[in-house]
Amino acid sequence: PAVLTASLGRDGGPRFTLEADLGGVGVRLPGLGQMKPRGDAGAISLTGVMGPGLALRDIVVDAGRLQLRGTADLTAEGQLTAARFGRIAIGEALASSLVLAPGAAPRLEGGWLDLLALGELAEGGGTAAPDPGSEGPEVTLALDELRLTPRLAIAPGAGMLRPNATPLIEVAGRINGGSPATLAVVRAEGGMAARLIAEDAGQALRDSAYFTGGAGGRLTLTLAVEPGGGATGRMSIQGISVRNSQTLSRILSIASITGVLESLTTGGLYFDTVEAPFRRSGGQLTLGEARATGPSIGISMSGVYDETADRLDLSGVLSPAYLLNGLLGNVPLVGDILTGGRSGEGIFGIAYSVRGSASDPDVAVNPLSILAPGVLRNIFRRAPTPSPDMPSNDAFPPDANAPPPPVPTGPRFTRQDR
Repeated sequence: PAVLTASLGRDGGPRFTLEADLGGVGVRLPGLGQMKPRGDAGAISLTGVMGPGLALRDIVVDAGRLQLRGTADLTAEGQLTAARFGRIAIGEALASSLVLAPGAAPRLEGGWLDLLALGELAEGGGTAAPDPGSEGPEVTLALDELRLTPRLAIAPGAGMLRPNATPLIEVAGRINGGSPATLAVVRAEGGMAARLIAEDAGQALRDSAYFTGGAGGRLTLTLAVEPGGGATGRMSIQGISVRNSQTLSRILSIASITGVLESLTTGGLYFDTVEAPFRRSGGQLTLGEARATGPSIGISMSGVYDETADRLDLSGVLSPAYLLNGLLGNVPLVGDILTGGRSGEGIFGIAYSVRGSASDPDVAVNPLSILAPGVLRNIFRRAPTPSPDMPSNDAFPPDANAPPPPVPTGPRFTRQDR
């Protein structure tokens, strides 16, 4: 049902108000899916002033997840000349302004888009493939924030949302207002997946407040957003130096690895590769079997970082002189026995743990673990957290600037060498 009320304005021009019930209407957005099922409550209201054209004011749309507030102007023939919705909201996923103009793509200006909240739309099929025959327009994005997690955002971010294409979203901007980065979002089974690339990994980690001791390197962060707001991801870094890390310094100091400690506090420790699978849910970041390998040292780590309480519960193995330490570790069968078959761990390794406040954690090292083969070394540490599965990188557009795969840190024996 709808109610239309007309009157003459003070200037003699016709005016009208329209109020309509949208209960019997289903509302969908191309590429994002259902906003309001048919039968759920909804309403639209507006005021119109007729003159040379038609001015629509006080437009209010309440359609389930979709909320609109704004104005529009049309010609006498009904063609749109301009529209601005000072508020467009999609549940907890989007709060922005929408600008429409003839001959231009719709534009979202300011406000924020929350990727985890957008992933929750998958519960209702919100991120499924576009409807057959659906032709949603491309949307220009000029956002204050595009949030990946509560601690990580592209701010500001500019790019495109393409409902009928892959990737769904492409944005360039700065990580928490600092280091430059690019972000691509694609549809994935059960939700969405995102890939963030930063050409300065050390600066990106500082800007996200996860690690302050890195310099240089190239970071690729892949994140699978799940229904309900959880996320599974993998961080990969190539070619990063670590300097003045207080926690790592304490581990090296307690373990009496002086040469590596001196490098850490002067020129820095260089790591060829860092691989860190993780899962984030309910304010907790669970680290899988993460590893960092370089000529001087190899490190493995797993455990939990409670973001809400800012507390760590991590453990792993530190392998000094990794280049030489890895020689026998790369021999088939023998190396698996001596290292436990874990990448990032050499023959000689020292088990460690880091627990407590993230700003000043307790560090413990078990010196006896250096004498144990890898298959026995796990006696001295907690069982590592399993690495989560990730969607294939083939889901994303090719990364034209990706460097070639790194050369392994130590020699690698092949079947023919046996």
